[in-house]
Amino acid sequence: MATTSIYEIFHYIPPTIHQCQSTSVATNLSNSSSIFLSYQQPFIPCQLHNMTDNYTNHVQLVDSNYLMRAPTHFDCYVLLFFARWCQFSVRFAPFFNAIPRSFPGLDFVAYDVSKSLRYMTYFGTNAVPSVFILRKNKLLARLNSTNDIQILLSLIESTLHLNQTNNVTIEEEDRLGPVTTIFEPSFDYALFFSWLFVGFFLYYYADKYKLFTRIRQRFSHEN
Repeated sequence: MATTSIYEIFHYIPPTIHQCQSTSVATNLSNSSSIFLSYQQPFIPCQLHNMTDNYTNHVQLVDSNYLMRAPTHFDCYVLLFFARWCQFSVRFAPFFNAIPRSFPGLDFVAYDVSKSLRYMTYFGTNAVPSVFILRKNKLLARLNSTNDIQILLSLIESTLHLNQTNNVTIEEEDRLGPVTTIFEPSFDYALFFSWLFVGFFLYYYADKYKLFTRIRQRFSHEN
């Protein structure tokens, strides 16, 4: 039986994908697909946390070790890959920081790919920000188009069979973290060493064929 796409369910036209490509990561997966759905019915309800009056759900920043052990810590969870050097990640961060309050008991996890890019290939992506909805080791859905928060909310509801307890509102604390909202441009070492190699290559052949000497001689004759 064919799987109905989330766009057909909500009559939604997918927006332009706003992501930063990570050229250091090689993958054969296409980025043109905004959503990937793989779960089958019937769906067993997620095991959510018991909420208390003094508890506020929030995003958990995890390191690489915790990330790979996430299935042992969580039942259903929403995972965000983000990067400090990506302007789209920074713009999306306040929204993702605010979403957990609308889904009490559901785990939200974020990993900064600036620390290591290789874990992105494990989840089949080479761009940030990317959002994944998982249950243990099983990928339920993937979202690339994070410039429209409503489609992410609809995807969580339809995939995990949950309802929002309240509307998503950005508060001042959401602009402070946990997912960083401060853009930090990074130095591209790969590009630097590439240009350095090209420079040495050109210098070597210019010296080998005495191009500098010929240029000086030509200018001296013209003057």
